[in-house]
Amino acid sequence: MIGFLALAPFLFTLRDPFVSDDWNFLWLAETRGVAVSEIVGTNTEGGVNGGSYRPMVNLFWRGLYQMVGLNPIPYRVATIGFHVANALLLFALLKKLAQRHHFSTAIAVLAVILFAITPSKAEIAWVSVVNDTLAVLFILLTSWSFAIALEKTNRQKYLWHLLALGLSLCALA
Repeated sequence: MIGFLALAPFLFTLRDPFVSDDWNFLWLAETRGVAVSEIVGTNTEGGVNGGSYRPMVNLFWRGLYQMVGLNPIPYRVATIGFHVANALLLFALLKKLAQRHHFSTAIAVLAVILFAITPSKAEIAWVSVVNDTLAVLFILLTSWSFAIALEKTNRQKYLWHLLALGLSLCALA
């Protein structure tokens, strides 16, 4: 149900064309080399000075461009998919917290429904701002890993903490 609620408000955007900054990112994805060091070593504008350094976004654009070219539907499916994944991760995390602290999971459901259907999520309908959705994905994965670490024994706990650290670095990237 939560996955559907997260998906439904944005289905109408699937056939939307690329707009505005999307074209800048597509041009960079086309002209940038394929070496991961080049993709990770430059800012979102393709340079090394100024701009915004978001290698996960660079990898998203370059990877999708290499697979599907200028077809906007797969880009929209990816951003909507990130949003659905974020809603499901948020629900799993809030449900775990509700059980741990003995409060109703109805609060978790309500919070996730509000998150899922909020119509002001430009990062869903506007592909070039996928960085927000990716950052939220890695923040939620970090939180989930940390929540699991709290339940584990010493050695396993450290492995889950290391995973959480790596995921938090991805959220920053």
